Amino acid sequence: MFVFDNDVAVHDSGTRIADVRRKISAESMLAAAKIVRKKIQEQWGDFQGDEPILAKKRCFDVKTDSWIEEQVMIQIEKKPFGQGALRECFRMKEVHMATDCQRLARVTSPVETSDRPPECTLSFYDVARGLMELSHVERRSIWVAKRSIDDHKRKFIHRMGCEVDVVQQTLAKHYAELFNREVHRCATGSGLGRCGAHDIDFLLTHIIGLPEKYTMSAEAFVPGYYEKHNNNGGVTMGKRTTPQAFSYFTFVKSNRRLMIVDIQGVGDLYTDPVVHSLPSHFVGTVSSSEGELNFGIRGFALFLWSHRRNDIDRLLGLPAFALSPH
Repeated sequence: MFVFDNDVAVHDSGTRIADVRRKISAESMLAAAKIVRKKIQEQWGDFQGDEPILAKKRCFDVKTDSWIEEQVMIQIEKKPFGQGALRECFRMKEVHMATDCQRLARVTSPVETSDRPPECTLSFYDVARGLMELSHVERRSIWVAKRSIDDHKRKFIHRMGCEVDVVQQTLAKHYAELFNREVHRCATGSGLGRCGAHDIDFLLTHIIGLPEKYTMSAEAFVPGYYEKHNNNGGVTMGKRTTPQAFSYFTFVKSNRRLMIVDIQGVGDLYTDPVVHSLPSHFVGTVSSSEGELNFGIRGFALFLWSHRRNDIDRLLGLPAFALSPH
């Protein structure tokens, strides 16, 4: 409804409040973006990259069960900025080498094949532009490149490990989208609200094929404090219910064929998940991406033994597991 004051159409009070909220939300997002940009500048100001090189970027497409390739120019830091129990991490800058003849090649496997579309020849201008854009904040993207501490020199084994990491995280991202969609649908239809459920996502990830057949995995760089919510052994950390509900949702949504655990990240932006699965229940790339942390049925049992049904589970209509002690 509108009221007219001095020939000016003015929204009613409810619409005014909504407009104010939108303005506050936009201002908050802008303020947060400025803080993040400042943190990135602080953390990347001392970047000391090696020589820029041309590389192959390979992304996994869950829906088509295939890999998509493109050529990029990258610059990786000489020394790792951090490491965990299994991997070390390097800061990396990346520029997409888009040319008139550049095509995204869709292949069934990252392994080199004779029937692959011919490579696109880059001109001197393309390479020069890529070199300039590496230092251009608005045109290059920043990533964290990862490699195994022990196995990165064993090229074939390390490449297979990188493939598993990328496939599993891309699969987790797919299930996160399904989870968000289901939360929105149930929250709107039930009238119960979101029951504390947050929208979640997993970091974008891909494989980087380096010269001499070296391989690294890469994921988007996110500043902030990393927090772990559960692991692949059934242990739950903290009191948050969204990560636990997501893990159980993946089990139910997949008809008990898989479960995504080891949920960790910054806020609700997660990374490095583990997928418990039964390879015999899958076909294609997912069936061959079994990692050493996949405990299969044992992994299912460990999570279900410790999982306590919460309000988000009830909102989504996830049934209580019959053999769970809780």
